[in-house]
Amino acid sequence: CRRRTLVAIGTHDWDKVSPPLRYEARRPEDIKFAPLGKSEVVDGNGLMKMYETDMQLKKYLPIIRDSPVYPVIYDSKDTVLSLPPIINGDYTKISPTTRNLFIECTATDLTKANVVLNTLIAMFSGYCDPPHFVHPVEIIYPSGEKSTTPNLASASISVNSEDILGLIGAPAELLPAERLPELLSRMELSAKDVGEGRLEVTVPITRTDVIHPCDVAEDAAVAFGFNNIPELIPQAATEGGQQRLSVLSDLLRREGFAQQGYTEVLTWVTVSRAENFSLLRREEDAGDYLGVR
Repeated sequence: CRRRTLVAIGTHDWDKVSPPLRYEARRPEDIKFAPLGKSEVVDGNGLMKMYETDMQLKKYLPIIRDSPVYPVIYDSKDTVLSLPPIINGDYTKISPTTRNLFIECTATDLTKANVVLNTLIAMFSGYCDPPHFVHPVEIIYPSGEKSTTPNLASASISVNSEDILGLIGAPAELLPAERLPELLSRMELSAKDVGEGRLEVTVPITRTDVIHPCDVAEDAAVAFGFNNIPELIPQAATEGGQQRLSVLSDLLRREGFAQQGYTEVLTWVTVSRAENFSLLRREEDAGDYLGVR
């Protein structure tokens, strides 16, 4: 997610892991392990040197390189499972003989971490024996707070049938409200009529994009078919125009400054540092530009 700046994912052979696990922050020189696919044991600084020319991983190194401590996951035997968001350890790598899979997600956003974890579980667990069998994991935070993951509870959205039909724009004789549950079932959404013209829509963990009644209306329209919705001429005609603030700023720019002899200069040009310096073999001088992060 966002080049591992939001969520990083690791998969491990659980039979090689000795629980409980610890998620810690340690100085680079104190972290020693063999990275995935390597036999050489390196510390955190050596890891950075090892992958600074790697075409796949070098783009992730700046995420933690300048930090005084690196995140690392240990098991009870101090075996390094992962140094997120860079790479896993080689010891717990999965192989064709792996029978129990452990998935870990480290993130800077808890909601996105849960979304990624649930999506992975939904996809992987279909190949389990028995299918969709998952062991929960208890997480204990430094504050003593506890939580259990994954949370596989389905979300629920209450919608008004008439509002959904109004958003779709199909007449009642063409798309009656009674068809909505059947249409939504095609989109992996379960809808139940709860009376008074309302539907209770159950959203599975694989449809985290559905968060609002408008999303429900869109799915119903997709299932119904956009080409089946009759084209209608809008009942109201509107004409676009500039906002008052834009009109005022244009007047100030033209009559207040330009006509008084001032020259407008646009300095906020966004270009990469590499394109201006290293790719042109120019020496970088911080005083020549303003960096925006």
